Amino acid sequence: MKKIISLFVALLLALSLLSGCEMTKTETSGKHETEDTSFPTDDTAADTAEPDTTEADSSDSGPDDADPSCPLFWKVTDGEGHTLYLFGTIHVGDERNEDVFNSLKGTLAECDALAVEFDVVAYENDMAAMIRDIQTFLYTDGTRITDHCSAETYEKMKQTLEDNGYYNSLYEMYDLALWSQLLDTAYVDNSSLSVDFGMDRLLIEEANRLGIQVLDVESSEFQTALSDSFSDELNILMIEELLDMTYEEYDEEIEQMYEAWLEGDADVILGDEEEDTEGLTEEEIAMVEDYNYKMVDERNVGMVEAAKEYLEGGQTLFFAVGCGHMVGEAGIVSLLEAEGYTVERVPLGK
Repeated sequence: MKKIISLFVALLLALSLLSGCEMTKTETSGKHETEDTSFPTDDTAADTAEPDTTEADSSDSGPDDADPSCPLFWKVTDGEGHTLYLFGTIHVGDERNEDVFNSLKGTLAECDALAVEFDVVAYENDMAAMIRDIQTFLYTDGTRITDHCSAETYEKMKQTLEDNGYYNSLYEMYDLALWSQLLDTAYVDNSSLSVDFGMDRLLIEEANRLGIQVLDVESSEFQTALSDSFSDELNILMIEELLDMTYEEYDEEIEQMYEAWLEGDADVILGDEEEDTEGLTEEEIAMVEDYNYKMVDERNVGMVEAAKEYLEGGQTLFFAVGCGHMVGEAGIVSLLEAEGYTVERVPLGK
């Protein structure tokens, strides 16, 4: 299984929720510092970064005037002429994201509101929400992380977090879902891409500058609960897959996905299900399929309902969620088309 399955679906959650973890970092490898004085348990909080998700529609090459080598962008209209723009975001990137963002600024400025998975910028200033969400990952049965994985896996996890300045002894009380996200964060930090260029953040900050309303399609509380709903077995499967990769291998995979996003390459973004589950047992494949269904397909239905409400409300809306939610047979684009909406791929800025 490619770790990329987890990364671009869960990265937004992983990094945005970790911004709720207030850490002071000590110098380790030169990139981080960590030794916490107040990680949130019952009455304290924390603070790190922002963030993730990804997939696309291989059947949609877009109209002739749409540049096939640019991120996926659609215009949706209903029978009454109401307009909604769909943009498949990515939650990491480099300076090239700024070029994409600049191509979208004009369209955003013409919209009445921006809809995102949830407003990560506002979230970073909502201490109560961050404390509430981080407490979701606490063990409440008296167990600790070492009771839920092998000694070997625990030592590898701990060493990786220590090497990257993310380990704190208080994490021993938190579950595998949080450890998985911390490890994702550490690997992203060692990649060529950065959450500082996340498209969600760039769009939200621009909307705030323009005084455009920012709407939450979901919520941090919903995403937290979903992330924490999977079994120890699945979390260990993903963690061990990640720990078996070198930073270079991980970087190669997310760079490949990023390049596919920049070029609007739906085939690469969708991936190969057989390749993704190669080497797994039937039980493990079933767990991965359930994970992907709940993290992507099931959420797409709720996102489509939100998009329909916005269209019916008559406002012109810029709807920006992870591009993995936009594509494929169960993606937002296909679901809206099936309900009779006109969906056309358009060039950025149109």
